[in-house]
Amino acid sequence: MAQDKARFFSDSINGVYIPKNLEESLKQIDTFWNDSTKQEVAEWTEDELIGKALHGFGTWIRNNWGLWGGSRLSEYFHKMGVHHPDDMSGIILTSYHRKITGKPLEVQAQVQHIKQYWKKAEKEEKELKQKAFKEFSKGDTVEFSYYYEFISSQQEDSYMNDLCEAYGVVINKNKKDLTLLVKLLRACDENGIVVARYSKADNSGMQVGEEHIELMQEGEKKWLDYSLWHVK
Repeated sequence: MAQDKARFFSDSINGVYIPKNLEESLKQIDTFWNDSTKQEVAEWTEDELIGKALHGFGTWIRNNWGLWGGSRLSEYFHKMGVHHPDDMSGIILTSYHRKITGKPLEVQAQVQHIKQYWKKAEKEEKELKQKAFKEFSKGDTVEFSYYYEFISSQQEDSYMNDLCEAYGVVINKNKKDLTLLVKLLRACDENGIVVARYSKADNSGMQVGEEHIELMQEGEKKWLDYSLWHVK
């Protein structure tokens, strides 16, 4: 665990130097690309650079500079309000293009654009979830989706061969958090069904300790997210 936390402060991970901020990231790219490459990139538009590099050099940045696993550079972006590694590498690439073409970086404007994008996406996702939630009514028979895993190979075989479906009945609904109170009528296994997986995390979001599963037995009632069920 100490080694995991050290990622957020180290100046290198697996032998690769980790920039501490955007300025250092741009300086590092300067050392990676020769003059002819820089000239070619400068002739592209920003969108062309993102399209051509996001899944090539952008992937290298995300993997090797710890934007997925955590690093001092990812923490720098988190403090700016940018949380997805694709967005982090996008800012780096966009800023580099602007640097070599003599344009202002306008980093805050880039960050604001990303925040607005996610705000809109979250609103649309919420509306879709609310619409899906309305499809459920008290008294509905609902089939379990096995979202997390099967509790046993026998349960999986039964489901895959259409021999047994885990299902329950909707007892109540909570519109605020989009959950259903369901009584499980059939589990297709004496040990029940897996309705959650979880583990503790520290302040940095790193997993602490072993992962645990939550079970639901036949005859039991539980409040669960609506997405675990669909109306039969």
